[in-house]
Amino acid sequence: MPEGTAIARLARQFAFGLLLACAPASASVYTFTNVLDSTQQQISTNTLCLAPSINSTGTLAFLAGSGSARGIYKGSGGALTLVADTTFGGQARLFDETSCHGPSINDAGDVAFYASVPSAALDGIYVGNGGAVATVADSSGAFAMFSAGSAMPYVMINESGDIPFVARFDLSGPEALYVGDTTGVSPLYDSGNSSWVTYENGPSINDAGNVAFFALTSNFSSDGLFVGNGGTPSQRFDRNSAWCSLSLETGINSLGSASYAGELGTNCVGDTLIYLASATGSAPLVSGPVVPFWFDPPSFNNNGGIAFNGGPLGGPNGIYTGGQNSSAVIRIGDPLFSSTVTSVQIGRQGLNDSGHVAFWYKLADGRSGYARANLIPDFDGDGLSDSLDNCPFKANPTQADIGGVGTASGPDGIGDSCQCGDVNNDGRVTGLDGTLVKRASLSLAPFAAGVGALPAPDKCDVNGGTTGDGVFHCSGLDGTLVQRASLMLPPGVQQFCPAADGS
Repeated sequence: MPEGTAIARLARQFAFGLLLACAPASASVYTFTNVLDSTQQQISTNTLCLAPSINSTGTLAFLAGSGSARGIYKGSGGALTLVADTTFGGQARLFDETSCHGPSINDAGDVAFYASVPSAALDGIYVGNGGAVATVADSSGAFAMFSAGSAMPYVMINESGDIPFVARFDLSGPEALYVGDTTGVSPLYDSGNSSWVTYENGPSINDAGNVAFFALTSNFSSDGLFVGNGGTPSQRFDRNSAWCSLSLETGINSLGSASYAGELGTNCVGDTLIYLASATGSAPLVSGPVVPFWFDPPSFNNNGGIAFNGGPLGGPNGIYTGGQNSSAVIRIGDPLFSSTVTSVQIGRQGLNDSGHVAFWYKLADGRSGYARANLIPDFDGDGLSDSLDNCPFKANPTQADIGGVGTASGPDGIGDSCQCGDVNNDGRVTGLDGTLVKRASLSLAPFAAGVGALPAPDKCDVNGGTTGDGVFHCSGLDGTLVQRASLMLPPGVQQFCPAADGS
């Protein structure tokens, strides 16, 4: 093979590999890891509560247990690590039992969470990693209470250890938005640089330190969704615009774009939409499926992926990934851990950069628990992982493999859907295929329309191009090569056709 052709092909394959690395697969399959279930420790059975968070290593953080075993834990499917129990710091603690906000974990394994001591009127935000628990901020110091509208704080930690939160200096004073870590706390937006008096349902933060939040003024003149990092914030959505309903939960992606849900119009007759609010405006992120009765923002990762709670109209609710062309991860009615799913929930920190999904589940046999859906890429969408698929770039759901090269050949490990040279789709590369290619290249009957009229033109090119440019072609030369290969003469058939490598 000419050197130029080889180099061009390598360059093309490298570029194609980059495309696969950067773009989400058209479909995916998952395996499931049971991290903890209610036969091991008590798990909440409230379908709206306590969705776990996940980091890039696949470790989940969650609240579990009862009595002396109640605590914040992390784990990935083996032994659990106790991050904090109900007596850390020597006081009887309660975790966020009412607002259903679970802990947050970053890639370092640091877990941020909210806890309170009702008997001492003490609450705060803390961080642990399996050893001593550190205080980010609590009401034993300058703060009087922590909140997010009417709820307890939603806690989210980024890779730098930064945690945004809403707090008051006194019980009757206005709320302010802060960002802190275990070394200190600074105001992000307070009475000195904003007119907001209330923040709803907890801010979200990305790794660049941008914070997305819903904020309200006392006279409702400047309510909406904002993104900022201490300077003048950017208003991404005006709550006073023509919306009939709106969720005040928000997530944020790596670019600082934030999500929200709502319905446009005056009659509220449509289905809830998820919108992505960027610096240039708002656009539907997912126009359905979306669960109408409970909305947590989509979980974003740093590779452009999203995962969310939803269900197609008339179909089962579940957890879905992707935007407008979303696909299911797990749905009500699906089999899971030798039972059947009756409820699932993902939170806004439930998707990691590898595409793995952390979720809470409840099963028909009464068990509930926390699990991880492990993404296995399935490029062609035929339900088989690429590593096990004999045609990874073209659907071959039955894995049919009649033969290889030659009329008497047996299965060769290459699926019929992508066997280069098999232009008549009979499962083998034979002299007849070579004749059909030659006739098609000359636009002879029954292929007067040329090579495109072949039953399988994407399997025609068996030498990866004929002009040294690495571009795929189908010509009479391919027919000759197929005929020679059927007689076991060199140079043979190469698996570089579009059906074989997705080009």
